[in-house]
Amino acid sequence: ARSSSPLGNQIILHTRISKMKYLIAVCAVIAVAAAGSLPLKDCGSKHGKVTSITLDPAPVGACTFPKGTNVTAIVDMEIDEVTKKLTTVAKGDVVVWVPFPLPNPDACAQGVSCPTVSGSTHTFRTGIPILKEYPSIRLVVQLEFKDDNGDDAICVQFPGEIC
Repeated sequence: ARSSSPLGNQIILHTRISKMKYLIAVCAVIAVAAAGSLPLKDCGSKHGKVTSITLDPAPVGACTFPKGTNVTAIVDMEIDEVTKKLTTVAKGDVVVWVPFPLPNPDACAQGVSCPTVSGSTHTFRTGIPILKEYPSIRLVVQLEFKDDNGDDAICVQFPGEIC
């Protein structure tokens, strides 16, 4: 739109700038929200799925696991079986699968209500100590939640980097 007066042109320009600022602010909020999510890949879940994983502190660039920190993993999941226990196994693919010991592998002691109910949702939280001695490396992280039978009730992979 054009105006025949200089004041009218200023008002139109001010309105366009305000709309652009609003659009930039919305895009910034979306970018910040998206930065916290990790791309997830199912790796053979038999009785559920992970819906999201959040790391705290949040990853900075590709660095998901800073050395010398304790990273908290918050895993939202859905499970569709009844099981008395869920045992967590973590490992990293660094050419071969290497176990990554968790301080407490009992998911039922970390936010999962056991025995589980089919169709239930849970939030699992665990602290992961990232030792300074670990090598700096990019890897694929795999989390498995084993049921009473030792089957992967839930299995998920995501990219990671120890830095």
